[in-house]
Amino acid sequence: MMRNTLTLAVVAAMLTACGAGNSSNDPEPPPPVNQAPSVSAVGDQSVSEGNTDVVTVSATDPDGDALTFSLSGDDAAAFSISSEGAVTFNEAPDFDEPTDQDEDNVYALTVSASDGELSDSDSFTVTVPNVVEGRTV
Repeated sequence: MMRNTLTLAVVAAMLTACGAGNSSNDPEPPPPVNQAPSVSAVGDQSVSEGNTDVVTVSATDPDGDALTFSLSGDDAAAFSISSEGAVTFNEAPDFDEPTDQDEDNVYALTVSASDGELSDSDSFTVTVPNVVEGRTV
C-alpha cells in the first residue's frame, strides 16, 4: 500500500512540474469574433407634403456594440438621421417643388448601421404624394 501511495505522489509531482492541471499554462482563448449588426427591413415609406418625420430605423448588434447610423443614396442630402435611427427630411417636402434627383417625389435612400467594424444596410424609397385641401391625391 505504501508503494502505491508513493507512486501516486511521484506521478502527481511530475504532472505538476509539466504544467498539467495548471491553468496558468493553458493558452488564452481566442477573442470573440465580431458579428455584424442587422438592420430591420425598413420598407418603402409615404410622407405627406409638409411633414418632416419619415421613419425610425431599427437595428441590433449580436455583440451588444453601440451602433451608428448613416444615410446614402441618390437623395440622401435631403434627409438626416439621428443617433437613435430617426430619419427626417431636412426641410418639409412640397409636392409641387420636389428636391429628389429625378424630381418625381420618390426619394431613394440607403440606411446603414455600423458597430465600428462591420455594418448592414437596407435601401428604401420615400414617396411624397400630392395633398389637396387636406386629402391625398
